[in-house]
Amino acid sequence: MTQTVLEVADLTKSFGRASIIRGADLQVTAGERHALIGPNGAGKSTLFHLISGRIASDSGSIRFNGQEISAEPAHRIARLGLARSFQINNLFLNMSAFENIRLATLWSQGVRAHSLWRMASSLRNINDKADQVLESLHLMRVRNVLVGTLSYAEQRALEIGMAIAGDPRMVLLDEPTAGMSKAETERMLALIRSVTIGRSLLVIEHDMQMVFNLADRISVLVYGKVIATGTPQEVRSNPQVQEAYLGSALGDPK
Repeated sequence: MTQTVLEVADLTKSFGRASIIRGADLQVTAGERHALIGPNGAGKSTLFHLISGRIASDSGSIRFNGQEISAEPAHRIARLGLARSFQINNLFLNMSAFENIRLATLWSQGVRAHSLWRMASSLRNINDKADQVLESLHLMRVRNVLVGTLSYAEQRALEIGMAIAGDPRMVLLDEPTAGMSKAETERMLALIRSVTIGRSLLVIEHDMQMVFNLADRISVLVYGKVIATGTPQEVRSNPQVQEAYLGSALGDPK
């Protein structure tokens, strides 16, 4: 029996009178690559914020590895083994690529902010781990380059590296290929496949070709509710999904 790593049940969230998440249900299993798709304004990023603890839900349940996390703060959830990236780069632009990954590695191990600089250069295993992450990202050539001078695609890759620096069991990626060229998207797809081996992945993405080439299963969020979950073929052929969201946007993946 496949183990469920993340289980969201009847989750709700409103901002004032605006109901954004309206009883959402979602399950991600161990080692699965799961895509969350839906129209703009469906609540996808809000659902990510709820799962990762950046905002609190109004009701419902979020369980990670069998543990209820809906009331846990973001830093606690991250140290339980659930990491995420954002639509907008969350990097230290005036630091090198290596320094960014090293700080992410230290933070994942519970090192307090006031001791980061004192400890960073003396912890050989942390430095080695940072280099291993950069190697997995194919970014060793820019190891000592300031992040603010890197290309957009390199910055997005580095942000994924910061998410995996603590060896999480599950990674949430929010539109990792947004703004990329076709060639950059293909390289990012290969990178995501590589760095998520042995991990569960939940990814928000609007590029349908990327979704159908990456995901084992897809969930469709419309008006704050998951209206369908299935394999790419099942979702592509679902009449409810076609009517509510995809329609001709699905097509056939190239």
